[in-house]
Amino acid sequence: MTVKPVAILINNDDSQRHVDNILAAKNACTQFGIEPIIISSDEHGKPTRKKVIQTLEQVQDNQQPLALIYLTGHGLLLFNGSEKPSSSIHFKDGPLVANDIASRLGSGPIAIYIDVCFAPGWVEELNQAMPGPFLLLSDKPVNAQQRSCRGVSTEFWRLVGENQSVPFTTSLSQAWESVCPDGVRIGHCMSEAACR
Repeated sequence: MTVKPVAILINNDDSQRHVDNILAAKNACTQFGIEPIIISSDEHGKPTRKKVIQTLEQVQDNQQPLALIYLTGHGLLLFNGSEKPSSSIHFKDGPLVANDIASRLGSGPIAIYIDVCFAPGWVEELNQAMPGPFLLLSDKPVNAQQRSCRGVSTEFWRLVGENQSVPFTTSLSQAWESVCPDGVRIGHCMSEAACR
């Protein structure tokens, strides 16, 4: 029995803009046969860091292929006494940082699209910590890390969903080139086939 690949879609902001981003990502993933797992606000309020970590661990324990992690909402800098602050996303029960994700991933391949303020810091930290083949994307440029995400992500996901004639990561890269050319992209894929 073939196990369907999954995508974890994470949103810490219940404003319509970010809800629309999640819906657009869900639709694009579905077009590629990737099952979305959505972590966002519900009737009990904002999502928790614990829920994100539990979901990552559950996917790993179930040996489900993880094709994508998408983070949207609000990112902040975490000043934790180190020389350089960490990019983070705050949840009801505390901040989520790059190592919380990187330490719970298998060997890949995986794509991660980070659509929050200070995303270039996430990309840098994930690049240093992740094993195996991966593709890291952000629409935020290094010199404008708090650029508004209005319209960028929904257009990105629309283009991804319309381009099913190529592998998933190729579609991600092509959509990124179209709408985020001054953003940050780092890929460590042995081949496009390896990064589906």
